[in-house]
This record gives sequence, structure tokens and C-alpha cells, in this order.
Amino acid sequence: IALLGAQVSAHPRFNDICDYIIKKLETGSNININFSSLRVDAINEQIIKLLKLSGQKTFTVAIEAATERLRSVINKNLKEEQLLKALQYAYDGGMKGAKIYCMLGLPTENESDINAFINLAKRLKTAFKGFELTFSFSTFVPKPHTPFQWIGREENTTLEKKEKLLTKELSKLGIKSKFSSPKWDYYQTLISRGDRSLANYLYEVYKTGGKLGNYKAAIKTCNINAEKFVLKGFDLDEPLPWDNIIIDTPGKQLLKNEYNRLMKKSILE
Repeated sequence: IALLGAQVSAHPRFNDICDYIIKKLETGSNININFSSLRVDAINEQIIKLLKLSGQKTFTVAIEAATERLRSVINKNLKEEQLLKALQYAYDGGMKGAKIYCMLGLPTENESDINAFINLAKRLKTAFKGFELTFSFSTFVPKPHTPFQWIGREENTTLEKKEKLLTKELSKLGIKSKFSSPKWDYYQTLISRGDRSLANYLYEVYKTGGKLGNYKAAIKTCNINAEKFVLKGFDLDEPLPWDNIIIDTPGKQLLKNEYNRLMKKSILE
């Protein structure tokens, strides 16, 4: 059974669903349960029991960033105490480990935010001896119709330096780390923020095989200014490539207000 949703635990009968599956498992039913995502503050004894009974040995929680300041900037209002509580439930419930999902290159990220991952890992390693921890990192990709649609992506060279540092320091602690490919994420950003001029580019990538090297080669073949869409930010008042797409999201002015609020928040905190 796969429970899918942007926030599965927000379902009004989530606890009833979990209880139903637990009863089935306790009577011998062979059920494998997976969650698409779980909020850290939703983890409790019931969920851990459900995962354990279905044969799961580890689970995944998303913290995105290691500092409350940066989590606040992206509206991830999560306290470290909530993470510790979730891991304690898993530790006491007999789980073998946890994967902690994080992001690199978030807006306003600085050196102290990166070092915070290392310090957090040290605290978790001390608090949960014998518990297998894996830090899984992806890099920030700005997306249209969000408050960060105006922000450019960080350069791969600096992201790769952060990856190298974290790999080294987490390895010293005996903690596994996994990273998405900054190169792939670069082209994901290009497609995400590009305009109609990318039509021929995408067709060229398709014709030549769709591998990583094809994405790179097609930039030259089609004379695409990739940095314009990937690394540079857009001015708040300039037309955006996707302004003509009307979807059921907050209006552009509301997104501007939210962008300004979050940027101001990052400075104040």
C-alpha cells in the first residue's frame, strides 16, 4: 500500500487509516506500506509501529536545511526538537535507521548553514548510538509560480565544493551521505525557467539521445544562453517566460509579497 500526497498526514482520517492497516498486519496480513512523504512533526509511535510491522527498517524525514533561520526562509517551520522527537520514536520503536533529506543552495544559504549540517550530524550521532543515519542532499532548483521563481541557481562549482566538504566531514562521523547530480539539476533549472527559445533545444536533446552530454552539447548547437535562465535572477517587475500560463495558484503580486517577506525574514533572523 502506498499512501501518496503532498502531506499525507494531513488527511482527516490519517490515524484511522493507520489503525486499519496495523490491525491487518497484526492478524497476519502480508502488507508492505510506503509513504510518499512524512512531516517530521507527524511521526509518532503509531506510524513507527506501522512501518515496523510491515517490515520497514528505516524511514525518511525531510528537514531541507539544518538551521531554523534557513528553514524559516523556505517556510519549513521545523524545530530541531521535533526532529529529535521523531528519531527517538523510531529509535525506541526498534527501527534500524533513518534517511534525512536535505537541500543545498537554498536562497540566502551561507557557510554557517552548511556547517550546521555537520554539527547536527554530530549531535544525532551522539544521541542515537548504533542508529544508521544517512543524509541525502539535492540541490535547489527554482520553479515557476513559486515565491523563488525570480532567484537564480547557485553555480555548480560552489555546490560541488559543499558536497565535497559534507562528504568528508560526515564520513568522519561514520554517517552516509548521498547527493543528487548538480549537473542534472542545472539542466532541470534550465528547462524549469526557460522560455520558448528552448523549443529547438529540447528537440535537439531528444534527437541526440537525452543523455547528460546531449543536454550540454545542444546548448552550443542551438546557441542557447543557458546562464540567463539558470544562474541569473529575474527582476521582480520584468515579464517572466511563464506569465502567459494561467494556473490555479496565488497571483503574481501575492508571490512577490511572499518573496519580499521571506527575504526580509532571512535578514531579521
